[in-house]
Amino acid sequence: MRWMSTRLGSSSRATRMAPCALAALVVLVAVAAGCGDSGPALFDVTAARKGIQAELGTSYPGLVIAPLHCPKKVVDKPAKGFNCTTTIGGAPLPVRVTIGKKHKYSFDTTGMIVTKQQAEQAVGARTTLPPTAVDCGPALVQVLAVGGQISCTATLSDGAKITPVVQVTDAAGHLNVENAA
Repeated sequence: MRWMSTRLGSSSRATRMAPCALAALVVLVAVAAGCGDSGPALFDVTAARKGIQAELGTSYPGLVIAPLHCPKKVVDKPAKGFNCTTTIGGAPLPVRVTIGKKHKYSFDTTGMIVTKQQAEQAVGARTTLPPTAVDCGPALVQVLAVGGQISCTATLSDGAKITPVVQVTDAAGHLNVENAA
């Protein structure tokens, strides 16, 4: 046991401090100083990254999808979001992740993924004469905003050449073809 002396005014009295009280004081000081504070809860970015990668792979089979790059630490706060990036078929693809309640998340690509095959099929379906050849460029994939365009060339069955333009018309990824004879 430890004895401590305190002075009150001109008189003196001895106070006995129990070890428990001293320990409580030390804990109180440590908590007040911030020791033991683990900070805000963090969102499991690794699990979200793996889930998004798998979903993109299912949605776009046959295309090479690079590993998703996301921030390492994100506070787990509903409605808060963060950005990731990847490439799909060699085209850069920004991904926006929004944190939901109970560690859930949703994500959206910030551009429409249009494959060369989709663009060429859209041209073929919208020409008056069936094309014998359609070429929408060398890129296997393009990521376009609404209004974004892909220029193509097509040779029709009568030998005429046209230069249709495939355009993303809305956020759902619908395509329109202009200059399709």
